[in-house]
Amino acid sequence: MSTFKIEVEDLIGLVNDDTMISDTLTDAAAEIINLLPKELLWSVSEVSTTQDTNGYSVESARIISVFRERGVDDEFVACEPVEIRFERHLQDINSLFYPSINLPKFTLKDAKIYVYPTPSASNGFQARSVAYPTVVHGDSTIAVFPDGLEFIVVLGAALKCSIRLMSDVLGNIPSAITLPTAPTAPAAPVYSYTDATGASIAATAIGSFGTAPNYTAPVTTPDFSTFDTKIGTNDYEEARVIREKIDSQIAEYSSDIQNQLNDLNKQNLEYQGKIQDEITQAQLDQQRLMQSALITTDVDKQNKIQELAATVQEYQANLALYQNDIQIYGAKSNALIQDYSSKVQRFLSEYASRIQSYPLLLERYNSALKPLIGDSNGR
Repeated sequence: MSTFKIEVEDLIGLVNDDTMISDTLTDAAAEIINLLPKELLWSVSEVSTTQDTNGYSVESARIISVFRERGVDDEFVACEPVEIRFERHLQDINSLFYPSINLPKFTLKDAKIYVYPTPSASNGFQARSVAYPTVVHGDSTIAVFPDGLEFIVVLGAALKCSIRLMSDVLGNIPSAITLPTAPTAPAAPVYSYTDATGASIAATAIGSFGTAPNYTAPVTTPDFSTFDTKIGTNDYEEARVIREKIDSQIAEYSSDIQNQLNDLNKQNLEYQGKIQDEITQAQLDQQRLMQSALITTDVDKQNKIQELAATVQEYQANLALYQNDIQIYGAKSNALIQDYSSKVQRFLSEYASRIQSYPLLLERYNSALKPLIGDSNGR
């Protein structure tokens, strides 16, 4: 017999989190116990020992019924359930809610049973309840659970895992791309040529590049927790409305991501283009100034010209190295942008796949439950 983990993953694919599978199986089992009619739970219910004081804890169980003795040992009368807001009236002899030994009542407060008239050693009470089972991913059966209904628990757990996985997919999308730091342009040399009688030579600095582009992803916060809660309370119509809202949020989020990536690519190309233009202009200016000096300076000054030429050539060599660094910077930036874009598309594709399969899974869950609990929401 296959384990619950295998059955869940057959429905929604690999989960990679055994603890989550166990937790969702346990939660689904408790939710189904709370939804099922009491008639289907008698066979798996248990009766407590006789309690002679109020405050019997039922935190991890669903109460099926409560019985109180009426002055004779082991002669029990069924207690009528009353909302906790009427507890004060249960102790007011003038209230219509005031109980008697033949018409006892009980209420639940802080997951504990309180019976009225107040129990005593000779007038105790018993509670019939169904304990919420702890279900582990490696199990293949649930010991105390209605026969033949474990498959609904698997469906419920698969729904919960699917919701969690959809949320995780969005949470795994990187929030930002950190582009490498742009290289620093070489400082323009300081030329000294006081002996020349020809044209003066001035250093040409590289112009400003502006601010390097960066990227911050848009933010979205789909309300998966409320969606899960509505499923757990069998409020499928409200769950459908919430899911449609989530779908709309994700579509807008995907569009915003792509728009911002396109804008980043555009900014990055413009930034690298400006860098190349400034470098080229600096190189041209240096060449023009050297040519001007060579033409307008007499022969006696050639030694000085050669010294200047060496300085200019060194600066141009530094510009060439800087240009190479800029090309490397551009290649790395483009690679990071492409990698980020690829990751985003992969995550959004996985999300789209899961959201498309979710309604089919939900329909199977509803179809399995509806014959057992009826159309409790009037739909």
